[in-house]
Amino acid sequence: MSNYIDRILELLRTNPNVETFVLKQNPKDSKDRELLRLNIENKTARTIRETVLTAIDNFTKHQDEVIENEQSYEKYNESQHVIYYADSLSEEIKSLNMFNILDNPPEELTSPDAIEGLIKGYFFRISFTNCNIWAFQKVANNCITNSKKMTFHGSTLKEIKGRLYQFSNNVEFLLFDDMLLFKNDNTLASHFGFDVLIKRRAEETLKKISDSGLLSDMEKVLEHYSKNEKTYGKKLMIARNSRVIHISRNELKAVVSQSRSYSRIIKFNQNDEIEIKNKKDVDNLFKLLNDQILVSEITSIVYDTASKNEILSEKTIDSK
Repeated sequence: MSNYIDRILELLRTNPNVETFVLKQNPKDSKDRELLRLNIENKTARTIRETVLTAIDNFTKHQDEVIENEQSYEKYNESQHVIYYADSLSEEIKSLNMFNILDNPPEELTSPDAIEGLIKGYFFRISFTNCNIWAFQKVANNCITNSKKMTFHGSTLKEIKGRLYQFSNNVEFLLFDDMLLFKNDNTLASHFGFDVLIKRRAEETLKKISDSGLLSDMEKVLEHYSKNEKTYGKKLMIARNSRVIHISRNELKAVVSQSRSYSRIIKFNQNDEIEIKNKKDVDNLFKLLNDQILVSEITSIVYDTASKNEILSEKTIDSK
C-alpha cells in the first residue's frame, strides 16, 4: 500500500491538471446523481487546484496504519487516521453507482439554477500522462448558504450577490488505478450505495453464524441487528471471515474456558451453546467472533481492539 501512496505523492509533484465537477442530485429521485463539469475562470481554477492537491496530500499523509485489500477492510475500526482500500475492486464494489457516474461523459453546467440546492459534493479529476486520480469532496449543509455576505472594496463594505460556493482542504476518498481509498465509509454509504454492500455482507455472515449452531438463541442476534443495522452491519462485515465460526461447539467451549478474558464474558448452556440473552451478550459474541481481545506478550495487559494485522499465528510460531 505504501507504494501506492508514494506513487500518488510523486504524481502530485508533476504539476497536474485538475478539472472540477459538481455532483447533482435528482430532485425527484434522491438516489439518482448526475455529474456536471464546471467552467471555471483561470485564476479561480488555480486556487481550486492548489486546494485539492493540498487536500489529497493531507489525506495520504495522516495515517497511523494501512489496511490492505478488500477483505482487510472488514477489520473495520472508526479511526479517522486509517486509510482503507479495496485492491482490484470486486464486481460488487464496481457496481456502486459512483462508478456508473464516472463512466458516463459529464455534460457542462450551463446554468447555476440547474444545481440550486441540489449539490451533494464535488469530484475532481487530476490528470496525468497515463492515469487519472479522482477525488471526492462532500458538501456540508453549511457550505452553501443564502445568508448575507459582505466584503470590502477598498474602504467600502459591499454585499456579495448570489450564492457562495466553498471548497475545503478535505477529501472523502480517492479512486486511483482501479483502487478505492477511504478513511471511513459514511459518505460512500450515504451517497453511493455502499450501505447496500454492507447489508449484503452482513446477511451472509448472519447465515454463517446461524448454520454454525454455536448459539442458544439466534433470534436475539437478528433482533438487535434489525434495531441497528448500521452498527451491527459493520461488526458483521468484520465477522464475515471469522475462524471462530468454524470451530466446533465442544472445542470452542474448551478454549474459552481456558481464557481469563473470554471466560468472563462468554457463557455456555448445558448443550455447549453460547448463551445469548441480551444486547451485552450479542456485543460480546462479536468480540469473540472477531478475536477482539488481545493480551500483550510484554506487559500482559489485556486489550480490546477491532483493528489488527495478523503477522504469524501461534501454530506457525510453534512449528518453527
